[in-house]
Amino acid sequence: RYIGLRRSEVASLTKQQFLELEPTEELLLIEIVTAKSRGRVDSVLVPKMLLQKILQYIEVERSSLVKRMKKFNPEYKEPDALFLNERGKNKGLPIDADYIGDSWRRSANNAGLNSRFHDNRSSFATNAAKLARQHGENAKAVVKDLLRHKTEDSAEFYVEFEKMQSDLLMR
Repeated sequence: RYIGLRRSEVASLTKQQFLELEPTEELLLIEIVTAKSRGRVDSVLVPKMLLQKILQYIEVERSSLVKRMKKFNPEYKEPDALFLNERGKNKGLPIDADYIGDSWRRSANNAGLNSRFHDNRSSFATNAAKLARQHGENAKAVVKDLLRHKTEDSAEFYVEFEKMQSDLLMR
């Protein structure tokens, strides 16, 4: 499951943020610097299953890349970033938001889909609105908090879209 992060927020994640967590709870909190807030620190929920996958990535794929980089270049200094480029001229360096967007678009196109990385955030918000409505919660407030928006007005689109989907399915 996706946790509603923006591309720049994914690119700014660090390895240490995840190594400090213990996958004992179903949902865990990590603190991030919110992309559009000029340095404001926020918390996001990380499902246990996602944490386990990230820890496995750190232990296997990421550490293997770092070992190869150090073998090739003894001066290589392991970056703090969680996700590192695996090929090309930036191999071993942190990925950036553009890399995430470009990789997503390329993979979607290869699969015959028309999709942007941000569509995951929209799907996350729509699903959150649906669950909030089903549990009698204020869907706008829930979506606003989960997406880390300043106002409920910015969450209205997702809530209205979810209502429209539900209405169409009920016909």
